[in-house]
Amino acid sequence: KHYGLIPALMVELMARLSLEVLGLSLILLLATWLRFYRLPELMTFISDQGRDYLAAKDMLLTGQPALVGIPSSVPWLHQGPVFIWLIALALKLGRFHPIAPAVLTAVFGVLTVYLAFVLAKKWFNHSTGLIAALIAAASPLMVVHSRLAYHTSPIPLFTLLYLLALTSQSVGWSFFLAGLLLQFELTTLPLALLAALYLFKKKQKLFPLSLVFIIPFIPKLIFDLTHGFKQTLGLIAWAGYRFVSFFGFSGRHTVSPESLIQVSQTIFNYWQKFVCWDQPIIAAGLGLLALIGVFKNKNRLLAYFLLINLAGFYLHGAPSEAYFPVLFPVWALLLAWLVNRLKQPALILGLLILVAYNLAYLIRNDFIPYGPTLSQRLTLARLIKIQSPSEPFKLEGKNLDNYRYLLWWLGEPESPEAKSAYMIYEGGDQDFVAPIGATVYHLPHQKLIKYD
Repeated sequence: KHYGLIPALMVELMARLSLEVLGLSLILLLATWLRFYRLPELMTFISDQGRDYLAAKDMLLTGQPALVGIPSSVPWLHQGPVFIWLIALALKLGRFHPIAPAVLTAVFGVLTVYLAFVLAKKWFNHSTGLIAALIAAASPLMVVHSRLAYHTSPIPLFTLLYLLALTSQSVGWSFFLAGLLLQFELTTLPLALLAALYLFKKKQKLFPLSLVFIIPFIPKLIFDLTHGFKQTLGLIAWAGYRFVSFFGFSGRHTVSPESLIQVSQTIFNYWQKFVCWDQPIIAAGLGLLALIGVFKNKNRLLAYFLLINLAGFYLHGAPSEAYFPVLFPVWALLLAWLVNRLKQPALILGLLILVAYNLAYLIRNDFIPYGPTLSQRLTLARLIKIQSPSEPFKLEGKNLDNYRYLLWWLGEPESPEAKSAYMIYEGGDQDFVAPIGATVYHLPHQKLIKYD
């Protein structure tokens, strides 16, 4: 009171500020910085993203909502349209700027870190929550996916909400979130089975609340009315086919020692990128501890969640990167539980060193973009605009929807019937052969080829 109101308020604030709140605030600041630093420059923007951007743009301009999303690895089965709707919302708010959806997924990434703290605190204790949040904040693969405006990017956030619903034994929310996750990625189908088994074991009444699982499917049901029900009944048939094929129904998908080894290698590859992108020995050591922790941990929901998803990977036989975001939160919680359980100062120090190493690795490698960055792709798109002022042109080749969106945004949309054509090459210089009679423009990680 002798030094004025503001100093008194600051002293009061510091006195009330617990170490838990301070630690969580610092972790969230770190998570925010890692997900937004140089995002407009270094954002990944691949063709599959461009396809969703174009669908969202058409949805906004025509007023016709998308009913299905991007094709899955089984081309006639599509992901749900929910992420296209989220892209449309971001583009509307961001005036169609290509960075807007990545801002949204980066925000989702920060919220994921916070919910990792909430769930770990609920399952274990507050110190495990802080460690889980720190691991989620600095995991290289989680950071990369948070900065990627892709249909799998929201999965870790909604996975945590799903696990919180299961923990609270909420039948309605558990099944609704299982249905919603299935709209982001079809390989999350085992989560519906897990919800049914777990809640039944907890003696919860499943019917009729479990029917909310169908609500996220309504757009696909509308689509299927005129498309032979491939997206609904077809999904059930395909899942059943892959299950029986695993046990010998189809030689193409039957389990074998080679397929088991291949899937195990893929799982370890993404575990390594989650833990420490370029250090397989560290990932192997922590993976061994995590494997022991699955059986030592008394939280059965964590073990059930891991086992049912990994079983799905082995049943599929060839899991891609899109399958793994559902595991990110549980990996973080499992590692956090191990660190807190062992309570070894050397292990805690090692975790802090690992976090620092991951930060340095991400910064040194420009946050690991997949292919040329958004700024590099924009440079090429602007070059096309300069080379074709008011002149119709078309893009030739596959996987160019990202450039089609950028050119539309720059006011120079492609004319598919035009005579003037461009090709874009993103391979290595050693494999490039300049076409005869074409003009080649050399840009970082890209070559623009103009045919007159």
